[in-house]
Amino acid sequence: MPDRFLVTGGLGCIGAWAAHELLAEGAEVVVADLGTADHRLRNLVGDAPAGLTRVALDITDADAVMACFAAERPTHVIHLAALQVPFCRADPVGGARVNVVGTISLLEAMAEHLPDRVFAYASSVAAYGGEDEPTENGVAAADPQGKPHTLYGVYKRANEESSAVYHADRGLSSIGLRPYVVYGVGRDQGVTSSPNMAMLAAAQGEPFHISYGGRAVYQHGRDAARAFIAAARSDHDGATVVNLPGDEVSMHDIIAAIHAVVPDAAITLDDVQLPFPPSVDASAFARVVGSIPRYPLDEGVAETIARFRDLIAAGADVLPPPAR
Repeated sequence: MPDRFLVTGGLGCIGAWAAHELLAEGAEVVVADLGTADHRLRNLVGDAPAGLTRVALDITDADAVMACFAAERPTHVIHLAALQVPFCRADPVGGARVNVVGTISLLEAMAEHLPDRVFAYASSVAAYGGEDEPTENGVAAADPQGKPHTLYGVYKRANEESSAVYHADRGLSSIGLRPYVVYGVGRDQGVTSSPNMAMLAAAQGEPFHISYGGRAVYQHGRDAARAFIAAARSDHDGATVVNLPGDEVSMHDIIAAIHAVVPDAAITLDDVQLPFPPSVDASAFARVVGSIPRYPLDEGVAETIARFRDLIAAGADVLPPPAR
């Protein structure tokens, strides 16, 4: 029997890439998401690929989550569903329900239905502090020492601690991954989506202004998805959180990679550092998850622009529908 993955937040960027990778290898995928904007998923896997099931799931409803596990019978779980920084700022209570209560609902269902599997879930570099985060040569330690500057970061830190308690109390193993700046087809929301929107604008022949600068660690959506898949399949024993490896570069390097593909792309930026450390220690990733091949930055940017061009030529929706 093929692996059957339950992917919460499967209509998002990393979720859609996870479906892309899993379906390509012959696994089954259950995309659980309350959203209706499915352009990311369609742009990566098509309209109705074999092996894909979609369910509407409110992860804040613990009974509904438990029923979903019983009905869909997943063999592995990747938990990505979350409200991002701007949405948590606009609706702190709703953000806490989805990001914290929703994660507890998934932990409960894992402990009940898949106690011997590894719970793979998304934390975030937002769990780190800003200026109060100690660094050495610009690199923060493997685990955050400072205080998060956003409610989103606070919620992610809470999930890391909750997962540790579930291992201590229930024996449920977990691996949390902290992405930094994820780019690639499908990345069109969130504070750090601006560089990817510049890649889309370059593919469209339009100018774009990037809202921040400085240095950060960049991960292609495909590579992030592969990391979560490997984490869910691992035989890890413990509750561990690791940073996702990537390319630690400046925004000027990102723009140069875009110009290598679209030389006349008109891109400007606000050269302001994000409120996170420029780099984080990701050395534990290979030990905990394994070695995952990934795109070098120039290849990842070129792949992204090429995919955008193909989608634009095909008349596909590359952005979510306007809010009503």
